[in-house]
Amino acid sequence: MRIFCIRFFSVFSLLFGGVYATEYKLIALDLSGEHSSVHSINDQGQIVGTLSKEGKDYIFFWDPKTGSNVVETDLGNAFIAKINNAGTVFFSRAFCGKGDVYIRVFEWDNPWSNTQFQELDLHTENAQKYRLMQFNINDIGQVLLVYESRESDWKHYWKNYVYENGNLNLIKSPEPVMGMAINNNSQIAGVNLTIEGFQAVVYDYKDRKTYTFDEPNGAIFFDINDKGQVLGNLVLSATNGSFLGNLENTDRIILNNIFGTKMNNHGQIVGILTPSGVLNIQHRTVGVIWDNGNETKLSDISLVDDKGHTWDSLDALYDINDQGQIVGNGTYNGEQHGFLLIPVK
Repeated sequence: MRIFCIRFFSVFSLLFGGVYATEYKLIALDLSGEHSSVHSINDQGQIVGTLSKEGKDYIFFWDPKTGSNVVETDLGNAFIAKINNAGTVFFSRAFCGKGDVYIRVFEWDNPWSNTQFQELDLHTENAQKYRLMQFNINDIGQVLLVYESRESDWKHYWKNYVYENGNLNLIKSPEPVMGMAINNNSQIAGVNLTIEGFQAVVYDYKDRKTYTFDEPNGAIFFDINDKGQVLGNLVLSATNGSFLGNLENTDRIILNNIFGTKMNNHGQIVGILTPSGVLNIQHRTVGVIWDNGNETKLSDISLVDDKGHTWDSLDALYDINDQGQIVGNGTYNGEQHGFLLIPVK
């Protein structure tokens, strides 16, 4: 077990590479829905999300070369979609039944032409005690699934599974871990729930090793890339904000007043700017791009897209690929729509 400590490190470029883009080009996805939402982008620039039209819900796949494939879904309510570099889409839907809410996960192969979905068989021996809460994916076909206890027992509050090759495998970690992300090395970043509070942790699914982050007031890992860089957020710390670190050493970069949510393999981060240092959903927040110590706020990006249309606002960022391309949601003609930002170097 390795214990991490925070240490400021000013020579950003030696540890965390990446090309800083001073400008971004706003791309409209030309979706015909009344409103849309983008969720995920892969390194080929392929995007997935949802849209609604005439009271019906749809999932869409958008490719910069071939355009979009929009498929109607009648599979429930809340919706999260993710796409990996193999071009496979996984998405979840929430259902209500017997006084409870439960989530099902579907796989969408060949989304550029296919209109059929395959539901994953996620039945567990603890189906009555635990319910699926969230999921994440990597590029090698693994799906990370987090189950939440229906009972108030903190010692057994979460169970994590990895779904691969049709099998559902329980992660037998020593602490109740909530996995937030899984990289292509099968390393899972997340948080331990201990009697003292939250503890950031990385669990290596292949080597069965656990790495923890020592922060007295708590920390949560939100993402991990294939280079072993970890993106975390400090909880109730004197130094509010996110931090960028590495499993190979103890050097840390503190991102003051930024709540980071996603990171690519160059250590470029998208998230939320929180001037007060505390994330408060009741306060208006500003999306931000962090790159090698430089910050670009969404409010500083031109609202005129590639078609010459002017957006009302760019509101939130959700994902970034290794090309530095970013997807998010904004407001156009009073309705929410997804957008793509392409870096101009």
